[in-house]
Amino acid sequence: PGCAAGEAVALVLVAVLWGSTGPFLRTGAEGLEEVRCQGRLQQLLAEIRFLGLNYKYMVPFLLNQGGSLLFYLTLASLSCNNQKHLTIFTLVTGRILGEDIGGKSKLHLKHFLIKTQGLEAESTEQESNREDGGS
Repeated sequence: PGCAAGEAVALVLVAVLWGSTGPFLRTGAEGLEEVRCQGRLQQLLAEIRFLGLNYKYMVPFLLNQGGSLLFYLTLASLSCNNQKHLTIFTLVTGRILGEDIGGKSKLHLKHFLIKTQGLEAESTEQESNREDGGS
């Protein structure tokens, strides 16, 4: 129970970091479209320099990336069953918000659900064998 509560707190913190930094990233990036250079490489470097030296962009960007790192670490610690529930929740939420989840996404989700079901069955079988004294 304590581990699950810690994971829930971490995921809420991720949501806060991602959700709260978005508007600040947009505000910090204002003026980017006015950066002009000749050549694609020079344009890219000028835009990177503009954003990289702009603290109004970099502070929320780093907080957002910290949220991504926390999400990655939290996801790695979740059980397969909780990963499946988080994926389904994310899918449903995205659909409600109008995201396009058609095409290959459906195949990826189907593959993920099949794999996690197989891992769950394998994990349950291994636990049963340990309880029975088998290997």
